[in-house]
Amino acid sequence: MISFCRQLTSLNLITINRASILHNLTYFQKKYPNKHIWPVLKSNAYGHGLVQMVSILKSQDFDYYVVDSYYEALQIWRHHRHPVLLIGPNHPDNFSYFKFKNLALTIDNLRSLKALVGLNKSIKIHLKINTGMNRQGIDPKNLNLALKIIKSNPKLQLEGLCSHLADADNSDQSFTKKQEIIFKDCLKKVQRFGFKPLFVHLSATAGVFLTTGNVIRLGLGLYGYLPGLTPALRLTSTITGSHLLQKGDTVSYNRTFTAQKEGSLAIIPLGYFEGLDRRLSNRGFVKYKNKFYKIAGLVCMNLTCLDFAKTKPKLFAPVEIISPNPVDKNSLAAHSLLADTIIYELLVHLSPILRRQVI
Repeated sequence: MISFCRQLTSLNLITINRASILHNLTYFQKKYPNKHIWPVLKSNAYGHGLVQMVSILKSQDFDYYVVDSYYEALQIWRHHRHPVLLIGPNHPDNFSYFKFKNLALTIDNLRSLKALVGLNKSIKIHLKINTGMNRQGIDPKNLNLALKIIKSNPKLQLEGLCSHLADADNSDQSFTKKQEIIFKDCLKKVQRFGFKPLFVHLSATAGVFLTTGNVIRLGLGLYGYLPGLTPALRLTSTITGSHLLQKGDTVSYNRTFTAQKEGSLAIIPLGYFEGLDRRLSNRGFVKYKNKFYKIAGLVCMNLTCLDFAKTKPKLFAPVEIISPNPVDKNSLAAHSLLADTIIYELLVHLSPILRRQVI
């Protein structure tokens, strides 16, 4: 059944450029030669496709894939038996089902830590400290208790110490510096307890400038959405219908688009279910034969209308929805501004069922 589906022509297609991903990874490896660069593949690899990203990265040299859930780890291991670091929360009751070979857990609370002790298994942990984001992490006041629990259970290996920055992309770095100071103090306390964590990580893509730590958890930077990097993702759709509009004709739900003069309307089989943000209604652009055309009316669940004006659409011709060129009107940078959101959101909302192809 699966092989049969692969023979079908896709109306919507995401392509991931292998060379762009490897360029971005190499960029950080060369710029920060004294740090470990770990690719973050959580949330379906930021919409790029977990399996597709593993196929690109499996030949590269790094310590860990970083994901949110054990389910994602299992998906990776189907294609690459490589160590995985889980950074998301887990219910302690589930630990007894985990396979801890090639696995490290980020632990951010005492209950989870005590649950691991009860397993009496050799487990690598990365202890997460709350340095000011107030979302996850052991409170520094409880760090001594956490360290005592680990110290008294030699099967727990404190392989890493980590935290997460709340404001690293702000030009005002004062809060980030406060977090760094708290983290350094916690690291000293860990070392005084006799622990020597192999990995110390505070920085994601934002925050790479910090000198503290020897790891960068590379998320958005891996996919190319920063100056000097190369976006890897392109989304195309297909014209499956067209209409000739007369002046005064309205389009789509709630009739929010009214034709100002006679012109062509093109229809594509891609809507907000597939990941085209509804906030781009009457605002966003697509590219057809190297020209940009505006979305007409409200984006629907599985269909979107395009104002082609004087251009006559060709049935089953391709339309570029997301361009990897950051200066294009249909780039994710442009779309995020129009939708008043962040690139992360637009990426992870790309439907997992869209076909993805590495090129």
